Amino acid sequence: MSNFNKADDGNMVIGAYNMTNLPDIAAAKFFQASELGYVDIYATDRKIYAYDYQGTNTAKVVFDALPANETITAMKLYKPRPNFNLSAVEGRLLYIATWDGTQGRLYEMAFNGVSGDITATPKNIFTGFGKIYDVSAKNRGSGTY
Repeated sequence: MSNFNKADDGNMVIGAYNMTNLPDIAAAKFFQASELGYVDIYATDRKIYAYDYQGTNTAKVVFDALPANETITAMKLYKPRPNFNLSAVEGRLLYIATWDGTQGRLYEMAFNGVSGDITATPKNIFTGFGKIYDVSAKNRGSGTY
C-alpha cells in the first residue's frame, strides 16, 4: 500500500500485507483497489473476492454468479477522473468483462467500496463484443469537431 497523495519523500509505502493465505490468490488474474474503504478486490477466471487488508486480513467471495460457459477477461472499477460530474458513481460501479468462446460481454455491477460487496444482479449487460481485454472510462470532451 502506498500514499500517492504526497510528494515522494522516500516514505510513500505505508503498509505491507501478506496475501499468501487468501483463498484462490494463486489463481488471481485481476486486481482493483477501492478508494472508499480498506478493501481491494481480486478475481480468478470465475470468482471475485473482497480482501479486507486492514481489518481481518482475510478475503471473502463477493461474486460467483456468471453463466457456466463464461470466464472473466477483465475487471475495472469505474473512476472517471477528471469528470467531477460523475462523482456520485465514482468507485461504486464495477465492470466485469467475460468471454464464452464466441462472444464478449460487459457486466455493470453495483459495488460497495467500503465492504467490497457486489450486487448479484447486474445493473446492465452489454453484449455483441469480441473478447474484451481491458475497460477504460472515456470523456466525451466538449465543443464540436
